[in-house]
Amino acid sequence: NGSRDIEQLLHSTPRNLQFSSSEMFTGREYLQSVGLTENSKYVCLLVRDPAYLAAKFDRDMSYHGYRDSDIKAYEKSAKALSQRGYWVFRMGSIVETSFDCDDPRIIDYANSKAQSDLLDIWLMAHCTFAISTSTGLDAMAEIFRIPMVFVNHLPVGNLKTGDSRDIELFKILRWKLDKRRLSLSEHISTGAVDFFSSIRYQDSGLEIEDNTEEDIMGAILEMEARLASTWIEEPGDEKLQEKFYSIMQTWDLFNYYHGTARSRISTTFLRNNHDWFLS
Repeated sequence: NGSRDIEQLLHSTPRNLQFSSSEMFTGREYLQSVGLTENSKYVCLLVRDPAYLAAKFDRDMSYHGYRDSDIKAYEKSAKALSQRGYWVFRMGSIVETSFDCDDPRIIDYANSKAQSDLLDIWLMAHCTFAISTSTGLDAMAEIFRIPMVFVNHLPVGNLKTGDSRDIELFKILRWKLDKRRLSLSEHISTGAVDFFSSIRYQDSGLEIEDNTEEDIMGAILEMEARLASTWIEEPGDEKLQEKFYSIMQTWDLFNYYHGTARSRISTTFLRNNHDWFLS
């Protein structure tokens, strides 16, 4: 079932992996070296781009391109978190571009000399929450029971549902001919709900549109507010969540991949786009 925790076993049980005392010292020492104190809160930001696969594989990996997004689109969100007292670590080991935000609380860890395999895992395991475009390292957050915001995510059928705290925001699909956006039902009827290659989108006459900075920030700040117990539900929000899953359950593979497990779809996105996305 695509490595999905359809019985929500991780979310319903305590951590069962521990760091050694020396590993804990290394992690805390690094945080202190960049300015964090014992009470500082931080978020890990993991944005996929083509650089890692290009460096690791001697063949064309461009079929993964539908998963990529521009790190610059996350600057507004990172600064919003900084203004709320969080530090933000841009994660990764091989990345295409730098993440220079002119903010001392936003650390381009991926391009720093401190980057290491140990710190990759340690930082993900101890953050307040993680932001990911769905790529390998976010499995560390899942294993260590860290809530995640998934943005610029495709395909829709690949959503993570093992932790009810997680929030999902999907890229938008449009028809090339008339630029009309695909509804969730059309994701299912066209098969795009389960497309794992850029070529499949292209051959089906579909264009991929990344999330806007505002939509990304809406999903991220929703997570921050929910964890801080300051999120305010509006009338109809839960109905939109229910409608999303009622449509998703018409996909014949939904129960196989997700069972009864659920995550939240970005509330801001559904409020602003339910008229066409859930039509």
